[in-house]
This record gives sequence, C-alpha cells and structure tokens, in this order.
Amino acid sequence: MGGVTLENLYPALIQCFFIILLGYIAGRTRIISPTESKGIGLYVSYIALPALLFKAMIELDFSIVNWLFWSSVLIAKTVVFFLVFLFTIILGRPVEVGKAGLFAIFSTQSNDFALGYPIIKALYADTHPEYINYLYLFAPISLAFLNPIGFVCLEIQRSRSGEGNQHGLSKLTWNVIKKIITNPILLFVLVGFIFHFIFKGKTPLVIDEILKVLSVSYNATALFYLGLGLVGKIQQVSGFSLVIPALLITAKSIFLPLLSRAIVSAMDAGGTSNETDALSTYAFIYGTFPTAPTLYVYSTMYGVSEGLIATGMVVGTFLSAPLMFVSATMEALPIHNPDMYESLVAQASLYISIIGTGCCVWVLGILIVSRRSQWMPHNLTVNLVVAQLIACIGIILYQFCDDNKPWQHYIQFISFLIGVFGSRCWSSMIALALYIIRCKSMCYVIRHKFWFYLYGWGLTTLCVGVLLIVSTREKIIEVDPVFQYGDLQVIVSTCMLCLNIVITTVALVLLQRNDRFRRNEYLAVGDDDSSSDNESSVNLLKEDSGKDECRDEDNESNTKESESASGSLPTLLVDIENIAEHTCPQNSGCSEIQQRRCRHLLRNYETSISMSAEVDEVASAIKRHQLGRHIVLLLLLMLSMLIGVFLCFWRLFNQTRSGIYVEVEFLDSVFLFGQSFFVLACFGFDTQYVIMPFVKRWRKFWYGAEQVRLPKPENLSHEIHFTCEQFKMYHRERCRQELLKDLRYRLRVYKNVFKGDVFIDWLMEVGLAKDRSDAVSYGERLLLGGVIAHVKREHHFHDRPYFYQIVEMPEVT
Repeated sequence: MGGVTLENLYPALIQCFFIILLGYIAGRTRIISPTESKGIGLYVSYIALPALLFKAMIELDFSIVNWLFWSSVLIAKTVVFFLVFLFTIILGRPVEVGKAGLFAIFSTQSNDFALGYPIIKALYADTHPEYINYLYLFAPISLAFLNPIGFVCLEIQRSRSGEGNQHGLSKLTWNVIKKIITNPILLFVLVGFIFHFIFKGKTPLVIDEILKVLSVSYNATALFYLGLGLVGKIQQVSGFSLVIPALLITAKSIFLPLLSRAIVSAMDAGGTSNETDALSTYAFIYGTFPTAPTLYVYSTMYGVSEGLIATGMVVGTFLSAPLMFVSATMEALPIHNPDMYESLVAQASLYISIIGTGCCVWVLGILIVSRRSQWMPHNLTVNLVVAQLIACIGIILYQFCDDNKPWQHYIQFISFLIGVFGSRCWSSMIALALYIIRCKSMCYVIRHKFWFYLYGWGLTTLCVGVLLIVSTREKIIEVDPVFQYGDLQVIVSTCMLCLNIVITTVALVLLQRNDRFRRNEYLAVGDDDSSSDNESSVNLLKEDSGKDECRDEDNESNTKESESASGSLPTLLVDIENIAEHTCPQNSGCSEIQQRRCRHLLRNYETSISMSAEVDEVASAIKRHQLGRHIVLLLLLMLSMLIGVFLCFWRLFNQTRSGIYVEVEFLDSVFLFGQSFFVLACFGFDTQYVIMPFVKRWRKFWYGAEQVRLPKPENLSHEIHFTCEQFKMYHRERCRQELLKDLRYRLRVYKNVFKGDVFIDWLMEVGLAKDRSDAVSYGERLLLGGVIAHVKREHHFHDRPYFYQIVEMPEVT
C-alpha cells in the first residue's frame, strides 16, 4: 500500500539517529567545541547542501512532476502557517507579531534534507524514485513563499522594540529580501533550475564527479551537525512553559500530516485511486519530518522565544523517529480484511479503558478526599471524570455483550455514548466556566450552574436518545465499538465535536485576552500596589455588609441569610478578599441589589469551603482555580477532539481503509479512552492533597498531634549543630534584614516571616547552597536545630511558599 519499502526503513532510521546521537555525544563531551561545530555547519550549509541541490535540480525531469500534488502540499502548509500565526496573535498577550511569525515558520519548515532525504530515499528508492525529487521542490514553498512573511513580522517587531526605527520601511524590506536571496537552499534551487535548461537536464562531466562527492558527504555530515546543534537546548524551558513547544510540535508533526493527506486526497492529485493514495501517504510521511534547525538561528538572531524554539526543535526531532516509523509501518500493512484491524483496535481500546477506569477512580478519590470537588471549576472537572469513567465502562461492557440479547447492547451503547458525548460537553463547559470565573465573576457561574449541568448531561442524553430512536438494531454492522451505528452516529459525533471545539476555543481565547487575575501570589502587607486595592475592597464589602444588615428586604429569608453569613465570618474565617476577587467588576453594570445577592451567594460558597477543609488547606480564591493545570488539560482534550473530527470526516468522505486510517483510529482510541491519563497527570499527583493529608493523620495517630515533633538537642548530629551555629553567627542578621516581612494569608497577618521558596533562593544567592536540593537540606537542618520553624509547627522545611520564622530562643545551644 502506497509503494513503501518497509525493509529499508529500519536501517535508515537507525543510521540517521545513531549519527545524530554521535554528534550530540561529541558536542556534550566537548570532543568538538562550539567553534569547531560552527565550521562543520558552514561546510554543510554553504558547500555540501548547495552541491546536492545544484546537481539534483539540473538533472530533475520536470515533465514527470505532478504540480497538482505540489500545490496540495503548498495549500496544506499555507493553511497551517496562517492558523498558527492567527492563534498566536489572538492568544498572545501582549501581541507580538514576530513571535507569531516565528511560530508559524516552526510549524511548516521541515528538515527536508538532513533527516528527510535519507528516510524518503529508503522508503521510495525502489518503488517511486521520482518522489525523492519532490523534496527539492517542497523546500521553496517555505523558503520563498511562507518564511518571508515570518521575516517581515520579525522585522516589524524588531522595529517596534526600538532597534530599527531610524531605518523605516526601506530597511525592513531590504533585510527581508537579503535573508531570502542569501539562503543557500533557495539560491541554489533557483540557480540549478536555470542551469537545468542551460545544460539540458544533464550535468557536465567536468563538474559531475565533484558535485557527486560533495553530495555524498552531505548526509552524514548534516546529521552529525544536527546532533551537535541539540546540545544544551532543552534545559532552558521547564514546567507549564513546555505547553507552547508541545502545541507547536502537535501542529507540525500531527496536524500538518493529517491535513496534507486530506487535501491531497480531496484534490485527487494522483488522477487514479492508487496513485492518489500513494501520494497522500507520501504527503503524510513528509509532514511528520521535524522542524529544521535553522529556525533556532532565526530565534537567536531576533532574540525571540529562544528557549521555546530550542526545546520544541529537540523534542520534535526525537519524537519524529517513532512517528515516522509507526506511520510508514502502518501504511505498509496490507488492509485486505479491515475487520481484523478493527478487532485489534477494539482490543487496544479495551486495555486502555481498563487502565483508564483505574485512573478515573483514583482522580475522583483525590478530588473528593481533598474536598476540591466542591470548588469551582473542579466541580465541573469531577463531572468530566465521571463521563470518562462511564465511557471506559461502556467499552469494557462491549467485550461481554451477547449479540443475541439486545438489552445488553443497549445498556452498553448508552453507557458508552453518554460517556463519550459527556466528556466532550464537559470539556467545553470547563473552558466556559474558567472564562466566566476569571473574566466576569464566580457568582455568575454559581447562579447558573444548572445550565452547565443541563448542557453537560442534558444535551448528551438528548443526542443519545435521538440516535437510539432514529436508528434500529438491524443497522448495527460495524465491528468498531466506537461507531456501531454507522454514518448516522458519525454525523452526530461530528456535530457534537465541532460544537464543543468552537465553544472551548472561543472560551480559551477570550480567557487569554480578558483574564482579570494575572498574578497568583501571596500578598505582602507592605506592598503598596496590592494592599491599597485589597484594603479598599475589604472596606467596601464591610460597608455593604453593614448596609445589608440594616436595610429592610422584601424577602425576609434573604435578610436572615445575610445576617447569618455576616455573623459567621469571624468563626469560619470566610475570606472577604476572596469574595472581592470573585464579584463582578465595578463596570459590569450590575445593580446594587444584584451585587448584594452576589456577595451573599459568595459568602455561602466560601463558608462551605471553609467548613469542609482546614484553613491552610484552602488556598486563595485565585489559586483554587488551578488555571495552568486546567488549560493544559483542555488543550489535550481539544487535541483529542480534533483527531476525532478528522476520523469522522475520513469515514464520511473516504471509503478506503488504509494503514494510515488504522493509525488515526488507534490515536483516536488512545486520546478518547485515555483522557483519564491527562486528568491524572494534571490533578492526580498533587502532594498537597495526596501526601500531606496522610502525613497529618499519621502524625496525629502516632504523636497525638499534627504538629512537627523536633528531636532533643542532645540527639542532633554534629552536622546539624555546625550548620545552626554557622547560620546564627554569620547569616541570621542578614536573613532578618533581607527576608523577614509581614505577610498575610487569608484573614491573618503573620509578623516577621519568610516563605520557604524565597529562603531557598536566598541560600543559593549568598552561597550557602549550590542548588535547590542542597538548599532544602540546609533549611531542614536549621529547622531540626530549632533555628527556624513553620509558623504553625505543621510542616518540615519544603521548597514551597509556606511561612517560616526565625526562632528567637533556639533550642540548640
């Protein structure tokens, strides 16, 4: 299928990535210095590659080039380029056109020659040798058409930053043109194209041998240089900053291949079904090639997102190996009996669902035990996990259904479809709730929670009911457990997916543009920027609370509710700042009566949280959103929905079942029934809610109290004594002067305290620790020696924003 020679793929992949690994080791061990690697790079870029391109373009037979196929790839790359550009402009704050242009180039410029050439040669040299020549024609798509747009954006951003204002439009235009005409790939493609007609398609014997030797040297040298270029790149980005490289890699290595194949098939680029299928497979494999390393040069040249681009380039390069391998392997499979592969996918779905069921149960237990299930938007996240659990149970039941008993089938199918549709609907509802909470008010979500539930479960139940009523049992002819009702179910699934993708996307875009809460930190009492605003908010609410108590209400129950809520503030420590944070902005247009009702509702909400968890376990109102985790989860769920949409369109408009279809179907199963893996990764391993509650209960059971018990001074080690004496003698006063502050947590102000993570930074700054792990050990020794202590004596020393204080009367003598 597709003319792929699979036996040549394995040695080609091993060869390519082994040479890359050698280059990486040589660079990491400094066998080849950075200066020497630059020399290798110059040879690859300005001698070996131009020789390869020049020779190939002279000998290229343009009469056999399928320009419709070339146009299909051009359209696919252009669509991805502008989609990434627009999404970066819409989501980015502040708007940076240079970054948008750079990200767009990242998603479309492939490593065609260093990594792509040996792979394509291994796959098609025996069956379709003409396919290799398309690499020389695909390169100008990015270099001549798309990259100049990115360069213009980068030059505009440089001008806005003040580096090029004096040059104006003429200088900007010249910089872009210079980068285009001095690019060796584009230059020698054009020169080779001209000499193709001069030499009439045949390289003169005088230069043929020279070009051949230089061309042969390119493959190994370019791969080795690629490995050298990967040294020291990925360490610059960590944490949730990895989301951007992950999205760029997804656009480049997953979305672009799928779109390329779809456009080639839709345009019938081959003229016949077999040739179109072969070309669409080639386009898919070509799309999986990683980003060219020259993009990192662009990012450093303009000083734009260097860490993000470097990380994306490294990770994308190594992820491309299994992706190319799986794609080529699946395409080479003979699909003579589709039912056999459907059975394999169904079996894989069963295994994933069994594991997913365990993940759902774990996450639900964590959310319920930690009482986060009462928070917003975690309350909606619980519904999402429940829907995922129902879907997994539906797949498990499918394996045990008796086709002779229709009632078993209906129970299984209703369970499965409610879970699948419900997980899609609740994904969009979480995104919508995050937008409303962060951009409007928490009160709005609480007041209209019914409508969230109506959409999440009501629309799901309605769609399942309609599907069951309209369809009949006799129409069930599919082996695939996902699409048991054929095209009708595919159409309903497509509509459901598209609707929720639109809602999720719009909500995330609006959230990014209008989020009221940009910082998520403890508030320092002495901070002028924050304390004045919070003080005015507290005073305003206190005034309104007093007015509410004295005002005669038409509804007597509302008055009693107000009085009870106001009276409970001191005992339950309902945070007035949290209420202020979650009420509508002053310019929202809400009436005074509506604002009072909103505050009453929020007091009840905060009261319920304070009653269900200890004060220290309930973070500030903004922190409780866990915005970063929810956004990561929603992006992964959106990727799952996009794969589902592609699969639905394939089933509707393409009746052939190739190996790539089986691969996409398998991906859909993984991302559909493995959604619980994403939730587990985001919410299932939070030590604050998983480990610390058990630690506290163990302390209470063993010691009779939840406080930290310190060892007696005579039982301390010599190292602890030495560390404490050294700190008290040489560093304690400086620590007092530089770190101690009055910090507020909820309604209480703690005098002369410091945060654990800030103390870690300070220890490394003054040279008492070489890294964060060493600093944690140093702080733990100080705590065991009684020099510092947690303000409530409930925690050992951790690299977290816990409040600690310097003990005035240390126990160590």
